[in-house]
Amino acid sequence: QGLESSVRAVEQSVRELRAHLVSESATIPKVEAIIAASSLQGDDLNTINSHLPPHLPGLQHASISSTSGHSTGTVLNRRDQPHATDASTSAPAHSLADPAGNASKKERASVAPRSYISEGELNSLSSYMRGRLTLDKVNAALDELASCAEANHRLMAAARASNSKLSGADRKRATELYHCIASKEGIKGRFWFLDSDLREGASIRPDKTGKAILMMLRHLKRLEEVRCSLDGSSAVVYLLC
Repeated sequence: QGLESSVRAVEQSVRELRAHLVSESATIPKVEAIIAASSLQGDDLNTINSHLPPHLPGLQHASISSTSGHSTGTVLNRRDQPHATDASTSAPAHSLADPAGNASKKERASVAPRSYISEGELNSLSSYMRGRLTLDKVNAALDELASCAEANHRLMAAARASNSKLSGADRKRATELYHCIASKEGIKGRFWFLDSDLREGASIRPDKTGKAILMMLRHLKRLEEVRCSLDGSSAVVYLLC
């Protein structure tokens, strides 16, 4: 009787082992499908990586200067798609941060849009407009322009803050910018910069090359121009799109 019980126990173990093997065998096609899908995805990512431009500008988180209200910062690497697919990936041109919103909403609202130029868009331009400009230089300039716009946004936000440590001159400048430019119809809630913001630029300055880049960005609908009265004279305001 003891031997019979042992045999039955072994038979039960064998049946359980067979059931387990059948169950595991049924998952093999699913695993093979996952492996195949992963391989295809890897090929797609390699293709995308091989077609990326050599220069991928990043966000430039600026701090407000106590003398000019302009900004400098460290560029953080960031990958962005061309303008055609920009709506789902790049930061939108939100209005000024809502004081009642949470921190993440405020952070998004303080980031200017960066719709980088694709190689196809650059090549579509006429040779006289493109000149010797490269994709790297144009996108680096666009990144810097967005940083200038963010600096203006933060300067005015700092002037409105109750605990602001801005100097009297910076506060006066921020007030002028707000009433003469930022509060105007068509500009309110958007990111913008002036020619004067480019004087200390690293990638773009208000010179012949800088003017060519601005003209190119207007043509590719990355910028719009609006004229406003500032300091008693007409000033060109560039709006980021």
